[in-house]
Amino acid sequence: MMHPQSASAQEADRSGSSQADEIVVTATRRAETVLEIPYNISAVSGDTLEKANITDLAGLRNSTPGLIAVDYGPRANGSNNNFIIRGVSTDAIGGGGTSFPKLGSSATSTYIDDIPVFANLKLSDIARVEVLRGPQGTLFGAGSVGGTIRLIRNRPDIGKFDYEANLAASTTRHAGKAGYDADAMLNVPIGSTLALRLNGGYEYQAGIINATNAYVYDKDIRFNPDAQVVLANPASPLTSPAVTRAIKDIDWAKIWFARAALRWQPTDAVDIEASYLHQNTKANAFPFRTGTSGYENRQLIPVSPIDTDTDLASLTGTVDFGFATLTSATSYSRSRSDDLYDNSQIANAFIQYYGNYPRASTTNYDIVKDRSFVQELRLVSKDSDTFEYVIGGYYQNRKQSTFAFSTVPGLAAYSTLPGSGVFLDTYANDVVLYFGGVRPGTLNPPDTSFTFDRQVRFEELAGFGEFTWHATPALSFTGGARIFNQKFRQSTVQTFPTLGFFGGDGASSDPAYLANGTSQGSGSRSETKAIFKGNASYEFGDQLAYFTFSQGFRSGGANAYPIGPRSCPACDPGTFLNYGPDSANNYEFGIKGRLLDRAISYSLAAFRIDWQDIQIEIASRAGTPTIVNGGRARSQGIEFEAQVRPTSMVTASISYAYTDAKTTEVIGPIAFGGRNFIAPSGTRLPGSARHQVGAAIDISVPLGSNKDRTIDFHADVNWRSDVLSSLDPNSPGFARLDGFAMTNMSVAYDWSSALRMQIFVTNVFDVDGISAKTAGNNLAPPNIRALYRGDYIARPRTVGIRLTLRQ
Repeated sequence: MMHPQSASAQEADRSGSSQADEIVVTATRRAETVLEIPYNISAVSGDTLEKANITDLAGLRNSTPGLIAVDYGPRANGSNNNFIIRGVSTDAIGGGGTSFPKLGSSATSTYIDDIPVFANLKLSDIARVEVLRGPQGTLFGAGSVGGTIRLIRNRPDIGKFDYEANLAASTTRHAGKAGYDADAMLNVPIGSTLALRLNGGYEYQAGIINATNAYVYDKDIRFNPDAQVVLANPASPLTSPAVTRAIKDIDWAKIWFARAALRWQPTDAVDIEASYLHQNTKANAFPFRTGTSGYENRQLIPVSPIDTDTDLASLTGTVDFGFATLTSATSYSRSRSDDLYDNSQIANAFIQYYGNYPRASTTNYDIVKDRSFVQELRLVSKDSDTFEYVIGGYYQNRKQSTFAFSTVPGLAAYSTLPGSGVFLDTYANDVVLYFGGVRPGTLNPPDTSFTFDRQVRFEELAGFGEFTWHATPALSFTGGARIFNQKFRQSTVQTFPTLGFFGGDGASSDPAYLANGTSQGSGSRSETKAIFKGNASYEFGDQLAYFTFSQGFRSGGANAYPIGPRSCPACDPGTFLNYGPDSANNYEFGIKGRLLDRAISYSLAAFRIDWQDIQIEIASRAGTPTIVNGGRARSQGIEFEAQVRPTSMVTASISYAYTDAKTTEVIGPIAFGGRNFIAPSGTRLPGSARHQVGAAIDISVPLGSNKDRTIDFHADVNWRSDVLSSLDPNSPGFARLDGFAMTNMSVAYDWSSALRMQIFVTNVFDVDGISAKTAGNNLAPPNIRALYRGDYIARPRTVGIRLTLRQ
């Protein structure tokens, strides 16, 4: 639990107020405090993020009641949205992920200002983060099944010249180097109607994991797909193992970002802002350890770098017509990720196919591009004692391409050696190419074993509205709806070049098609649907009681996997070419308010979410991500937050969330991909912790009569109970992940309003904080599988110092 604090609260500190802090948010498209909104929402201010040393969105995990995220470290920065709100998720936990995107969307939607996009940005120059619990489909559209996370950045200030610079250095237990972080902000008014705001920074995060068994190649394998394995015994290439070496601190990361925002207010009624941000993330490996203790990685290719570029551009304009405000929000987002990861278990699982190659390793390279254009128009009425409304229209056009290929380094050279093994048959004493496949040495790059090309396009057009009637000064009713049309198209082409026509779908008589083991698939889907919302609220004194019914949804779509004859080992029947949307009905009752002359603020909510036609991502025989619909589930629980301000110097907060998320009917059996997926009724949803508890305290002690000179102490602790890693209890990777508590502390000294020094400690008690496990591939030989069985761990205890200079 983090103690939220807004700008108004900071001014209260200086005035000596002992009232509990309140943050103004815009979750309803109106400026309201958290306690005025008739549903459950948490907000964390930028000041609080700094105190808790939270520098990216992933840092919010386990810190907000009802919110959980898997910690794959910066290596997963540009991958997939793995936030879980109220336990609403079916995604398996483990494997770490690559930049390879999931086919379906997350059950939690994310926004950066008005841009519906997932990007784990550095949290610098941030106004606040809003966490909206429960389905938010009427205002925030697709993906908001469990809830919505909004990152709100500071806007240019026309009336004030301002600057801030931060410089931090830290040391992390088990890291061989120090880490450092620097960022700066400059706000410059230009005349009386313009302001420019610039923000940028750089972070180096030192690695903590040491590789002990890494294969050695003749070139840097990160950039050279034609790299070859170095032989331990060059005189005996037929039987020689690979040279291995140790590499320290492999999971380092480097992140830099820059943002520029220009705001123009020609009149009091017109406000226009243009903004552009670029962030680059380079991360070298996952925080993965082999086994259950220590900080060693024994994988064959432990270095798994990613290079991600993210660009966000937006143009937002508002016009105040007196009776209502019209807002136009236009955005364009673009990202590209290039990565490499170790897929050596596959080559060793089918080692006979590779002629018993004695040093088999597999590199997998991904290139993922994602582009999205969004236009939203909304009209928000002025505040009224009787009737208020929000109406609008929304359009999105998104394109995503994924290209991947795998190599088995050295296979081409090995396959030409006399006596190089038996490939299901004996022929000329070397590796036999199955059913007319292409020799590895003729491919570009050589040693290519697999290629995959997926193209996805998504388009949505929607209209939405919410209408509020204040029946009395105390009693209000709100109704809302969203009507949308969505179109989804997908196509895939993949090849197994050395497998020949046995690896293909036989859809073409083209010799090249057959020889390359080509298979392909395509599909499309269009759907029109409506969802609804209803709310009733009643104010009495400083308290607000409410009941909310809301709906959320995720769009349906089309799968594209190889379809072919039974003889094709990479093909499946055309049973699941389309999948439908899933949807959720949320029933929530809550009460929130202030007590003891506003020294205490609190929020208490009870909820139940009924989830229908839940989407489950499974793999085809060829490994192609495929989504199927699978029955029903429900999540129910309670959430409680309270903040106490006994004096102007002390603020304490506590939170608790109980979440019981499970299937309500048998899911499956789903016969697909060579296995039979089944989840019994009553199975807990993966990643869902039944209990979460948080507490925080802030103490600010003024030094002398100058209230700008203070010593500020902050501490927070957050605990969650165990979670399950998979919806399928029979899957090889199924595991129960123990609960853990994470503690952070900081002490800051303000010399003046312009200069601050902070000493911080994160993960004070150095807990492992295991948020994911992997069991390895059950088809791989036991000695190889053991190298890939292990944990994804939290960053160990980190001690650092931060200097801040500001206006």
